[in-house]
Amino acid sequence: MKTYKIDWYLTAGKTYKLQDFQVLVIRKLGTNASSEVKINIDGKYCGSIISKLAPLNKDTTNILPPLDLKDLYLVVPPSREYIFEGPGTVRILGELIELDPGETMPADLIARYNEQTNKYVTYVYSSVDLGTDTTWAAGSEITLFEKKLESHEKMIFNNVIRIDQEQIGTDPGKVAIKLYRDDNPWHNRYADSGEKGIDLKAFLIESGKLEYFTLEKEPLVLEPDHKLKFTAENISGSDITPASGTSIKFYFYAVITYINYIG
Repeated sequence: MKTYKIDWYLTAGKTYKLQDFQVLVIRKLGTNASSEVKINIDGKYCGSIISKLAPLNKDTTNILPPLDLKDLYLVVPPSREYIFEGPGTVRILGELIELDPGETMPADLIARYNEQTNKYVTYVYSSVDLGTDTTWAAGSEITLFEKKLESHEKMIFNNVIRIDQEQIGTDPGKVAIKLYRDDNPWHNRYADSGEKGIDLKAFLIESGKLEYFTLEKEPLVLEPDHKLKFTAENISGSDITPASGTSIKFYFYAVITYINYIG
């Protein structure tokens, strides 16, 4: 067996096929696509990426590096096809293994291949548009993302969460991001104790910003049949009015681990 380190820039929408003695292990992924790119291995869906959360390169524009799949790396067995369904370019980092004659794929890679269509890294996204020339009243709250899981699903928010905005601005102290689990608050609710929730500033996508919000060390687990909701509250003390002819908008992105128990 020979193992080669790989760092490839591949064309999304193109089907690739391994030789009958090759195994591909994908450990990190990135894309320049601003819309969803679906990962399909051997005809099966294994997650999605988007440039807001998994850029091609870490630089002064994209402070995030390519998305590290960690223990949920992806495996393409010998002679199998894989494709990234969507636009743009996809960067993959990992290893290419060449098996010796008569040698089979290692047991740990077989096990991961067998589970990767039911347990994988992906992302969730939602957007909110308050409407043209609509004022956001002081103290009011809007829902950015809401999800009720089915009995066979589990989600783990254990990575980056990012929020983009229009007509709000980037100053801190204007908007609080609040979390609810089964409609129960999961955040600081008392202004006297500090700031409600978490300041929007922590999540904002901004040019030149060198930090980002992550739940890597404090993962949020959403079990089957339970509900999760992220909201935004105007805590500025004043109404927020967009420029004439425009609207207040939010875009919510989060990397998650998704588990399907009935695959």
